[in-house]
Amino acid sequence: MQKKGRTIYQTARLYTDYTQESASELLNVSTKSIGDYERGETIPQDEIVIAMVELYHTPWLSYMHLKLNNAVGKKYLPDIQLRDLSSSILDLQVEMDNTNKVQLGIATIGRDNIIDKHEEPEWKGYMSNLRSLGGALFSVVFAPIKKEKSPVLVHRRFEY
Repeated sequence: MQKKGRTIYQTARLYTDYTQESASELLNVSTKSIGDYERGETIPQDEIVIAMVELYHTPWLSYMHLKLNNAVGKKYLPDIQLRDLSSSILDLQVEMDNTNKVQLGIATIGRDNIIDKHEEPEWKGYMSNLRSLGGALFSVVFAPIKKEKSPVLVHRRFEY
């Protein structure tokens, strides 16, 4: 991500270069409310976050909103790194490789549907690996991407 704000809501707005005033108009909330969200003084309602995601074109905001503000999200959603697409893809490849290396152990322990006491430490390690894989996957899904300019057909050839 190029611009970093004090909160995820400010970062999302800065990502698109909306001012607080223009965002508040388009989101149908007061400029004061936008400021309160961006300073972390209040947490926007889910409906406002949905509107922000759609207006700012920042799908990662939905995930981070749940991860930071929802008890279930805090406890169960894996941590993600919001970086550029290529870095996120490389991290996913590393995590997939790590998972491939332990898949036989996962299958061996889990095939009987019972995790014995002596298997627990190894199983916890495998589950940590899978959580890392999940986080890397979500990092790719929510990575900010730059959209290519649409080609224009000019005299039977494409130009940008």
